[in-house]
Amino acid sequence: TLMAMPSAQGLFHRAIAQSGTGLRWTSAEEGTKLARSVLEKLGVAPNDLAALYRLPAEKIAAATPPGIGPVVDGDVLPRNPFDPDAPAVSAQVPMLLGSNLTEVTFFNNTPLEAIDDATLEKRIAAYTRLDAAKAAGLISQYRKARAETPNHVLYQLIASDWWMGGNVHLQAERKAAQGGAAAYVYQFAMPQGARGGKLNVPHTAEIAYVFDNLKLSTALVGEVTPEHQALADRMSAAWVNFARTGNPNGAGLPAWKPYSRADRQVMVFGPKIGVAPAAVVDGALAVNALKAA
Repeated sequence: TLMAMPSAQGLFHRAIAQSGTGLRWTSAEEGTKLARSVLEKLGVAPNDLAALYRLPAEKIAAATPPGIGPVVDGDVLPRNPFDPDAPAVSAQVPMLLGSNLTEVTFFNNTPLEAIDDATLEKRIAAYTRLDAAKAAGLISQYRKARAETPNHVLYQLIASDWWMGGNVHLQAERKAAQGGAAAYVYQFAMPQGARGGKLNVPHTAEIAYVFDNLKLSTALVGEVTPEHQALADRMSAAWVNFARTGNPNGAGLPAWKPYSRADRQVMVFGPKIGVAPAAVVDGALAVNALKAA
């Protein structure tokens, strides 16, 4: 979002978007409608800022629906951040962006135990709002490359790409098409120890590795093994390299190419570090194709 704000131009020289692509935000019309609704709940006149300032923050928060994002107001945020293309105002700012393997296990309504085929199809159709045939086709595509993957994990993978992974590719593609600074894409895939490993690789799991503070994050990481620490060492170094130079490459990492339409390279940070297999990219692109249709 900052990359599409003219008032932020020059205030930062790199951008890292971890599990948060922000392609589009709320229109001015929708934002105004929402603001009026909240003010009405609070009993505050639309132009009475003094009355609003006197209210406790807790009361305002309670009157505000969840999931509120920035508003494309035409001034501070003059356009959607990365839709229909990358913003020109930040063309020379390199990006590092990515998501986690099973983002949706962050939410308590995600299946963590075995489910049958019918339940998988029903849940994917409900989550994506695809018709039954398209949902079944999407599942089939993911299953081809993951024949031994249990149904509940297939759900986690597909739903995570629908929510986050597909948008990562779309944002990186639009940044690359701009022809300015590079975009580097990652996927975090280190299974976490929380809840006996059932959460797999949820939203937020990568943060402890990026900032190399695993011992402060054992509630999610679980036991901090040498394998986990080695990943944190290499991942945090890549983030520092990027912050310093705009390029994450360095000692101890495989060659990491910028993302392009011709070479949609994704660096996987998991038990092994390496370029993602084609199935990882193909799944996200299949999701994007269905959304576009």
